This record gives sequence, C-alpha cells and structure tokens, in this order.
Amino acid sequence: MPSSPIHAAAARLDLRDSVGAALVHGADAEAYLQRQISGDLRKATPDRGILSTLMTRKGKLVAAFELYRVPDGAGFVVVCERTGLAPLLEGLERLVILEDVQFVAECAEVWSVQGPTATAVLNSAAGAALPDDAEERAVSSLSIGGAELRAVRRARCAAGGWDLLVPADASDAVVAALETAGAEAVDAMEAETARIVAGIPRFGVDADDSNLPPESGYAGAISYDKGCYVGQEIVARIRTYGHVNKELRRIDVSGGVPEVGAEVRHDDAAVGTVTSVAPAEGGAVAIAYLKRAYLEPETTVEVVVGESTCSATVGALHAAYA
Repeated sequence: MPSSPIHAAAARLDLRDSVGAALVHGADAEAYLQRQISGDLRKATPDRGILSTLMTRKGKLVAAFELYRVPDGAGFVVVCERTGLAPLLEGLERLVILEDVQFVAECAEVWSVQGPTATAVLNSAAGAALPDDAEERAVSSLSIGGAELRAVRRARCAAGGWDLLVPADASDAVVAALETAGAEAVDAMEAETARIVAGIPRFGVDADDSNLPPESGYAGAISYDKGCYVGQEIVARIRTYGHVNKELRRIDVSGGVPEVGAEVRHDDAAVGTVTSVAPAEGGAVAIAYLKRAYLEPETTVEVVVGESTCSATVGALHAAYA
C-alpha cells in the first residue's frame, strides 16, 4: 500500500465539491422527516447520527445520506454526496403540504481528517479528547482555529476518521489549524482509492436511482419497526417474503486492472458488474454487484480485463455498510 498519509498518518480531505450539508428545520421537521425517510429519527441523538435513505414508492434510491440532530433542537443536518443532495432536497420539498418545514441547502462546508492518527491530530488542533474508538456517526462539538464546529465519526478509508461540518466563513482558519497539527492534504484521487480499498460504497458511483437500498450497502439505513414511510412497503416485503438478487461486495483482482462496468464472471457466465476500481499491488481492488450465489467471502470469480479475464476473490464491504 502506498505511504500516503491516509494510510500512514492523518490526511486532510477537502470535500466541498463532492459532499454537501443541508439543514432541515421547522416546527414539523422531525415528524415530517420520520414519515419520509427510511432511518428512524428516534435513534438520532445529539451525540450520534444515523444512516438513512430517501426512496421512491417503488423502493428505489433517491439518495443515501447521514443525518445529525442539531444540539439546540433547531432541526437536522443531512450530509450527502452532491450527486444525491439536490434530488434529496427536491424530493423532500415536493412532499411538503401544510407542514412547517424549511430547507437550507448549504448550511456548512464539509472537510474530513482520515487515517490512523486522525483522532490524535484533531485532538491536537482542538485541545479536545475525542475517543479513538468512537462508533461510526458519533458526534462531538469542537473549537478549531477559533471556529465552533461539529466533528462526526465517518470512515472514508480503512482506518476511519472524522468529517468536520465547518461554517463557510471559517474554513481557512480551520484548515490552517489542521495543517499545523499535522493533517496533510491529499487529492481526490488518493481519497477515492482509499475509499475503494476500504470497501466503502459511494452513492452516485456504486448506487443510483436504479438500485434498492439492501442491494447497495444501505441495509442498515432501513427501519422495519418505526411505521410507514415512502418505500417502506417494498423493502418490508423483500425482507419478509424474499431477497434482493444482487449485492455490492469488495473484490480483490489479481493480475490486471478492470474498467468500471467490467463484467464479473464464473464458469463463463456473467454474475456481476464492477462499479468502482482502484489499482493495487499485483492487480486491483474493486467494488462490484454480484449475484446472490457469489456473495460469500473467499468465493473465487473472474473479472474481464481487456480481452482476457483475471482471477478475483470476494471480500466484504466496510463494517459500517456490511
């Protein structure tokens, strides 16, 4: 593995172009969201957020996102890939009738510190004591570079790290403080490679509006006991009476680097499709949809690379999405 700070120390990721944060607030915001999204807001506390989706009535994804409760009770912050943020907000706004619910599309800028020493670097920058073993989507308030912000535990590489929800006018001061504390900048390609190696699905890349949440690493975003919401009947029926026919998995490819969209095969039959790929020593790491019969770890398949095929071994998605 390359000696990038995202693997060996602490990497600073500028996510402003790829990830957005929006505020949903108003007197009816909580009750309204609870009727629309797949996650259970009763589990969203000031100290921990939830993973959720918005679906169509046919159970297909509109967007996948994280949701965090604002400490003063003023609403919820949703953090979402920009490919899904506009459809998410449009979908939610379209369903408002008489409810008191408002949406602020850009409520913060999203930065991230990832890697084995990410927590230590943030603690140095903030004079804080974030726990290195914090659960995914745990939330803490920090002061960095004179700015008050929120840090949320969010894995974007194998070692994990923290996303920072930073006031727009404070980014320069926060970045300077992070740099002084030892968070080194990495580019988008390095960050994307680390994501794929860790088996972390990305909405808009590994999943889109043609997919069901249980196929795409978002089974944990679905509540089966909170009551009705958009798409609930479909996912409940799948769980009770059947199953999805394919799911995302991380796979290790030996001897070549496939392209996105490459076919995954077994005994000359198509059994899947590559959605993300990153070069690795001796071959590549990919994320791919696989048919149900080939989902078990250590299953051997082949991936089309050019005019030939390369052997590949099935692994698992990151624990936060498995």
